[in-house]
Amino acid sequence: MATPANINEIQSLITQAHEILILSHADPSHDSLAASLGLYLSLSAAGKNVTIACPTASTVEFNHLIGIDKVSQDLDGKNFIISLDYVEGAIEKVSYNISDNKFNLVIEPKPGAPAFTPEKVHYSNSSASPDLIFVIDCANFDQLGKFYQNNQDLYAKVTTVNIDHHANNQKFARLNLVDPGALSTSELVTFLIQNLGLPINEDVATNLLNGMDEATHNFSPQSSSGAVFEAAAFCLKAGGKREGSVIKQPPFEEIPQQAPADWLQPKIYNSKTTNKTSQDVPSKDGSTLL
Repeated sequence: MATPANINEIQSLITQAHEILILSHADPSHDSLAASLGLYLSLSAAGKNVTIACPTASTVEFNHLIGIDKVSQDLDGKNFIISLDYVEGAIEKVSYNISDNKFNLVIEPKPGAPAFTPEKVHYSNSSASPDLIFVIDCANFDQLGKFYQNNQDLYAKVTTVNIDHHANNQKFARLNLVDPGALSTSELVTFLIQNLGLPINEDVATNLLNGMDEATHNFSPQSSSGAVFEAAAFCLKAGGKREGSVIKQPPFEEIPQQAPADWLQPKIYNSKTTNKTSQDVPSKDGSTLL
């Protein structure tokens, strides 16, 4: 488990961060996405600007996780950039107006400067520019797939926090919250939220609770521990809901609306095969009525 100094440093980084990126591994597990979304919703509730992404698309089995629609499959930024070929001192004034549902950017050149033309205009989207990255449930950077292959310089310059419970974790980040004794990464994210005093509401708690539930096979005795029950209790107190499993009852045999015609008639048993445990009443034909 993380040391107090480690936790304090993570808290300081979150406080100072302007843009936080949360990443899950390719072909995500239930625990990976539940933990990632739990942290995403908590940090968003704390007023942070947070982006969550996974290099592969989520399948229908994860649709019950709250906020799953917020998970992006790329790291392209949201900002749309308009660039102009520029000569020093060529611009007099820049303004904008909105007319007929159009945003008009007005660039006024200085007297004597060359005019701007469409050939000098370029468009692009900004790439991700976080100042803090959380990598969730990954043993190494390679599990991030294209997110690491195409952006290796990003992790070299931005502080990265690694949260994972797998024993083969390579502790690849600057800060590593890694505990092989934990049964799920959702359990560790719960620990982090609890110790940092981050917001936890019903949605956050429900995601984390279901991540732990799945990883421990519905909290079975063979797959559970005291720590995971403590984390689950914390989430339940915050209003977390478990995904209910429906137990199917066997079909009941239909009861006939009317009793059979011989229901009230005495049953006749042959005295040779009947154990006489009470006073027997002989019938006219010599057999015994019970």
